[in-house]
Formats: sequence, C-alpha cells, structure tokens
Amino acid sequence: CKNPVESRKAEIIEKIESYKDRRNRMLAILFLGMFGIWILPFRNLILVLAIISFGIAPSMCIYYTWKKRQAEKKLEPPVPK
Repeated sequence: CKNPVESRKAEIIEKIESYKDRRNRMLAILFLGMFGIWILPFRNLILVLAIISFGIAPSMCIYYTWKKRQAEKKLEPPVPK
C-alpha cells in the first residue's frame, strides 16, 4: 500500500500539471482567435470568435492560474510560527 502523504503529493502535482495544460490551451485559443478575427470573412463567425477569445479565454486563464497557485500552496510545507 502507498504512503498516503506521497499519494496526496502526487495527486496535487497531477492537478498542477492539469491546470498548466488547461491554461496553455486557453491562451492558445485566445491568440488563435485574435488572428482568426482578421482572417475570417463571415461577420457572425467573427462575433462568436471574438466573444470566445476576449470574453471567455482570458477569464479562464486567470481562473486556471489561480487554481494552480492554490494547489502549489497546498504542496508547500506549512510555515512554522
């Protein structure tokens, strides 16, 4: 049987990597959307892409960065007082 502390650390490290990957995907959507707005000829599609790129992607990037930092804080040993 695994040590519960090591198992918990591995789980937190896995979450941190997951949040990094999700944040990177959102950043990719943001930047690809910015370039797609210039290229696409269809007005309605540009509007949808702009909403996703500038409305949803930045807030999700901030959220995943915050979640990653929270998980990193859990991983750090407590500071003695």
